[in-house]
Amino acid sequence: IFNKHFGVPVKVINDVNLSAIGEKEFGIGRGYSNFILVRKSAGLKAGIILKNRLYQGESRAAGEIGHSIISIMENGEMVQKNAESYLSLTAICDRIASKLSEYPNDIFHSITGGNPENVTIDNIVKVLGIPSYVNNYIAEAGQMFGYLLVNIVTVLDIALVILSGEITKLGNYFI
Repeated sequence: IFNKHFGVPVKVINDVNLSAIGEKEFGIGRGYSNFILVRKSAGLKAGIILKNRLYQGESRAAGEIGHSIISIMENGEMVQKNAESYLSLTAICDRIASKLSEYPNDIFHSITGGNPENVTIDNIVKVLGIPSYVNNYIAEAGQMFGYLLVNIVTVLDIALVILSGEITKLGNYFI
């Protein structure tokens, strides 16, 4: 339909893969033959460049790193979860929001007015580096994300990891 309407060839591809191609051709990925671009916002995805080409896999689902299984401690027990359910920014905000009422004297409680709906990345950024329970959650999520990336980098022999999306707002506190 698009070919006919626009009169030119049209190819459909997801946004993260397009971002990886863009970085390969015009951005920080120039000069690297093997790298991944990870976008961590509501979800957790990666565009993978291997041997200078976008790698999509047999079912064209390569890069869905949010479906990777990670092990975490929860209520004193080691449990397995898919990475996206624990490491996406939505999941991080939800975990921080669920603890908001437990810390009524925390500066983050003041910033959010004690309202879990006000737990956003922009509000989280306001307390990074200031004593707050939020910093522990960000550090823990960053550590788990690091473990996930180490496995990907090791298995695929990646030379560069590019982080994009809202995760970049967390800066070095997360990384």
